[in-house]
Amino acid sequence: MPINKAAARVSYLRSTVLESNSWSVDLPMNHCSQTIPRPNSLILAAHGSRRGRAAKALKLMASRLEKQDLFEQVLTAYHQGQPKFSQILEMISGNSAVVVPVFLAEGYYSKQVLPQQLRQARGLASMNIWITPVVGTDFRLQEALLKRVKKIMHRLRWKPGRTTVVILGHGTPRSKSSTLTTQKAADFLSCQGACEIVHSAFIDEAPSPRAVLEGSNSNHCVVLPFFFGGGEHVDELAQLLELKVSQLGDSAAIAGRDIQGLEYFIDRPIGEDPVMVEIIKNLAQSFHLWVPLDF
Repeated sequence: MPINKAAARVSYLRSTVLESNSWSVDLPMNHCSQTIPRPNSLILAAHGSRRGRAAKALKLMASRLEKQDLFEQVLTAYHQGQPKFSQILEMISGNSAVVVPVFLAEGYYSKQVLPQQLRQARGLASMNIWITPVVGTDFRLQEALLKRVKKIMHRLRWKPGRTTVVILGHGTPRSKSSTLTTQKAADFLSCQGACEIVHSAFIDEAPSPRAVLEGSNSNHCVVLPFFFGGGEHVDELAQLLELKVSQLGDSAAIAGRDIQGLEYFIDRPIGEDPVMVEIIKNLAQSFHLWVPLDF
């Protein structure tokens, strides 16, 4: 079912967005105030991918952040790739670090896998480790999606009334919360009137892209992948929809038609957007959002 604009507006207005652009030195904890020294290391923690494309994108972000001299070192760690979450704390400079989960949704990997594997590090008892919220909760990603869809529609000269937008998340049946940020992004685009019909759909959870587009009367479909660097998912989606690819765009963008004549543009993953670096930087500077890693 497409998103009802009135319901989407209510849902969007009720949602709370946490954002901070400044350093804070006091962290409220049990109604007390504790001073936290700046950690030595910044760790960007991501899921990773089989083909290594996600790792390449994350390392590029780490390189850009390292040049800003906010931390002594900026490291990357992966669930699928090297170094793994369980190994990264043994590589930090000093005994303190802040970990930014580079996930587009709060869920199984950010709430369970990442903390559990970080706790496997030797010498954790002598370290001070904090974890920030996931990057996907930042409002600027929704704004980036809106800019993208407007740019695509203008370039292709597609009319909003004849175009469906699909915000494609990863999803997982292991966590009910894994779909929330994708749904909120779809609510936001619907509120902003990006197109007449906006759907949220998922790779590993219902509804699927094919399911939400069943019976569509649109002439065109813009798919905005709401995940980090999963270029392989974009390729898999094109195969799943049985697209006859007519054009390869920049990065992972794909254009084509399905067997019923519906014209598609599948954009590159939102995690490759330049705004990601600023979001990570803000999270790494916002002490009041950090949670200490317990052991």
